[in-house]
Amino acid sequence: MAHRYGNFALQLNDSDANKMWGGSTQAAQPAANHVRRLQEDLIRLGFTTIGEPSGVFDLFTEWAVREFQIAAKSDYVAIEDVGHENAIYHTRLSRIQNSSPYPSSQPISGHVNVETEQRIALWLRYFLRCPLLIVPGDRANAPTGN
Repeated sequence: MAHRYGNFALQLNDSDANKMWGGSTQAAQPAANHVRRLQEDLIRLGFTTIGEPSGVFDLFTEWAVREFQIAAKSDYVAIEDVGHENAIYHTRLSRIQNSSPYPSSQPISGHVNVETEQRIALWLRYFLRCPLLIVPGDRANAPTGN
């Protein structure tokens, strides 16, 4: 299996600029963008709390990984119809059964372990997406909370 993130278990405080991956400095490694690639992958999958990819595994990245792990354990996920790229994003999504859920034995850690890396690669390959999104609607018809 090819590793998307340099065969490192990416985690909080890892940094491409500092060649820190898997919680320690990798001096012998050539310049790489493992954290940035993770951030770009998560955004593509619909986990956008990261903002702009920075190459620094910060709290926002950890939260996005945690949200991915939670979603990947769900019974249902979204699939994107990439044949209609000009359509509004949420109209390209459909609900499908999660045929390869993140194992229940694995922790929701926010760290990119092997299982998380494998699920991200699977989601990218099959155009699976975050099953939850907020779509702006008509505020005039929104519940008032009374």
